[in-house]
Amino acid sequence: MKEYCRKENVTEAGFLETVLYMYLFRINSDNSKVTIGIPVLNRTKTFEKRTAGMFISTLPLTVNMAEDNTIKQVMEDITNTHIQVFRHQKYPYSFILKEVREKQEIEGNLYNVMFSFQNARVNSEAETEWYSNGYNEVPFTLHVDNRDKEDTYILTVDYQVEVFRQSKEIELILDRLEYIAEQILEDDSVLVKNISILPEVEEKRILCDFNNTAMDYPRDKCVHELFMEQAERTQDKV
Repeated sequence: MKEYCRKENVTEAGFLETVLYMYLFRINSDNSKVTIGIPVLNRTKTFEKRTAGMFISTLPLTVNMAEDNTIKQVMEDITNTHIQVFRHQKYPYSFILKEVREKQEIEGNLYNVMFSFQNARVNSEAETEWYSNGYNEVPFTLHVDNRDKEDTYILTVDYQVEVFRQSKEIELILDRLEYIAEQILEDDSVLVKNISILPEVEEKRILCDFNNTAMDYPRDKCVHELFMEQAERTQDKV
């Protein structure tokens, strides 16, 4: 990804989450509520912060999206929603999921996409590097690493190969996210519906290259005559 500046009154994570929310909404605009999973440190007390171990849990983050909202409104909604859900980070996600399944009589998870923002500073000359453990509980997890350098975001994706069978699909998604980020940086007052999710290169490929089906054929004959000639040339074909 390119270098991205921080929007006023919006956290770094909030800005990058906006990009992800925008993409998810635009590819499924019939659903005005977009939910992603976010990990939380879950270390709210002093003794927890001083204790080694794994306290991290996940929370569902739901934002109401509308095509007539500005990008700035979306970013503010995401930031405010963060504040609300963080109050409940001690409540295990497994309990939330169990309760929702029982009351709503649904199966599956509350989200299929997770966003993980890593910005813990390392006070040494060492560099950090992300390694996947080869397992991902949801189909798509976007990791944003900003631990070593303040002016650079490194994006890493964990994904289920059963859902995304080709790595090219992930590359296309990252290109689209970058393109959305560039548009947001240019003008955060733009409406959601006016944000394009397809970079110019991909749009040209879809509209022009894939539709380049022009062929020469005799202009002095009718379709049924061309059909008869083809049938005579390939009599053993269906």
